[in-house]
Amino acid sequence: IYNSTGTYDVTLTVTNAYGTDSITFSNYIQVNNLPVATISSNSPVCSGDDIDLEASGGISYNWSGPNSFNSNDQNVEINNANALNAGVYTVTVTDSNNCSATATTSVTVNPLPSATASANSPLCAGSDLNLYSSGGTSYEWDGPNNFSTSTQNPVINSVTTNAAGNYTVTVTNNQGCSSTASVTIQVLDCSSIEETNVLSSLIIYPNPATTNIIIDFPNSYSKEAMLSIYDLQGRKIISKFIKHHATVDVSRLPKGLYMVNIVTQDAIASQKLTITD
Repeated sequence: IYNSTGTYDVTLTVTNAYGTDSITFSNYIQVNNLPVATISSNSPVCSGDDIDLEASGGISYNWSGPNSFNSNDQNVEINNANALNAGVYTVTVTDSNNCSATATTSVTVNPLPSATASANSPLCAGSDLNLYSSGGTSYEWDGPNNFSTSTQNPVINSVTTNAAGNYTVTVTNNQGCSSTASVTIQVLDCSSIEETNVLSSLIIYPNPATTNIIIDFPNSYSKEAMLSIYDLQGRKIISKFIKHHATVDVSRLPKGLYMVNIVTQDAIASQKLTITD
């Protein structure tokens, strides 16, 4: 075993019954340096990003890593990374003397935040629009009329019908990974709504409720209505289109007080709903 690089002589010695003889071969063995294998990556990355792996120090390369990864390229890219791509990557670097060395690097793939967006829509013009988001540590909202804010749960006071439209929030977690969520806002001109058309005979029962509620319009009213149920923080819990004598499942709602919002083409109504065990 040669511990140092350089050129070495080799001596062959033969011994038998007639004696001993030897011969020396000068500069017979050349011991070369191993290549200096280097490796780098753009870790950590977010789920969905590309992993970039780079190596140097030789003339040929052999990669191996998680999720059965392998490659003979010097520099490689793994597209649309996910948790299965996280782990230790190894490259074997070979130089022109056919000597090899290895290097390793650990790659982290961080998850995206679970972004949520909700609001107290639909609402009447002149009311305050409450936007809600969750899932991260920082938030960036944008929407109609050049609306933008970094507040997690912003309030837009005294909205007009021009505030209707799509609002998007970009949610970023503490690993610097981001995802988006959107909510569509409906702002109604309630000045022309005649509440007596429907609201005078709108019935929601039972109230308090445990599993289901039934919503009755007048028998003569057959148009579709939008039902929205909000918790006390203004978050929309249930949203669906209904007609007369609709049954709505509320069995998954925790006990507490809720606001039921009914919007038709002719009227708008809000009633309190209590959920009990």
